[in-house]
Amino acid sequence: MKNILEKTKEIYRKKVRMPTKEELKEAQMVEEIRKTRLELESAYNRFENESNEVMLDSVIYEIQSLRARYRFLLQIAREQGIECDIISVFN
Repeated sequence: MKNILEKTKEIYRKKVRMPTKEELKEAQMVEEIRKTRLELESAYNRFENESNEVMLDSVIYEIQSLRARYRFLLQIAREQGIECDIISVFN
């Protein structure tokens, strides 16, 4: 009976594999990069459509902040060997 139970557990582990800690960290990093990229694209759109000078200054500072964060996240991802297809560089 114990043999059957052990074999069943082994088969289950092979079929339903839980992600490793490294895979979870990588997925979190990719998600953070994706989120920052979307925020940056949104800020660029607001910049294009803003007419108020005060708000325009605010959007410019937001873009600078998001670009710095995006570059930082890309650097960390490269150092950790993380690759994904959503990474692109905003000039």
